[in-house]
Amino acid sequence: MKKRKLFSFDTSDIVAAFFGAAVFFLLHYFVCIDSTVIGTTIHSAYGFGAAFSAIFGPIVGGVLAFVGSAVSDAIRYGGDVAWSWVIASAISCFGAGLCMRRINVRIGWCEREDLIIFNFYQILSCILGWFIVAPLWDIFINYDSPGYAFSQGIKMGAFNMITTGVIGSALLWLAARYARKAILREQAEKEDDSY
Repeated sequence: MKKRKLFSFDTSDIVAAFFGAAVFFLLHYFVCIDSTVIGTTIHSAYGFGAAFSAIFGPIVGGVLAFVGSAVSDAIRYGGDVAWSWVIASAISCFGAGLCMRRINVRIGWCEREDLIIFNFYQILSCILGWFIVAPLWDIFINYDSPGYAFSQGIKMGAFNMITTGVIGSALLWLAARYARKAILREQAEKEDDSY
């Protein structure tokens, strides 16, 4: 299997990014739970976005989260997009994708170490996106109060870390199992052809 470059963005990556954006939008818009924090919901989309990013790379992850989150906000809120949260979504999925070359999902392996690496990257990127960038954007661009902005950002980041840790890890494990079966099937076909 061809080794992928970390920051590649060819035709297959464009297709993956926009397919991922469509799935991210559907999950972000339809599969969410209202939380106890005012103005926030718990989304399953971040787990999918981070796992997809870990498989296809950070650029694909950043694009799918940016597009999927922006379209979801635009439809849900009548064209009013929370750009600070869209940027935080893109940062969190982009950052999770930085682990792509360090984990072995594409070659059919997903061990405990791979999941630890994935979760390390996704937690760091959630901290950057949700604890720092989103609140500062809300304070300096949207003129929200610092207490409110940081409270929402931290709570949203914590929700996303948990959902990404659970859903993203499960999806990576399933993707590795699928990749392993595909690789074994391909090897068996090559052996059959050699006889």
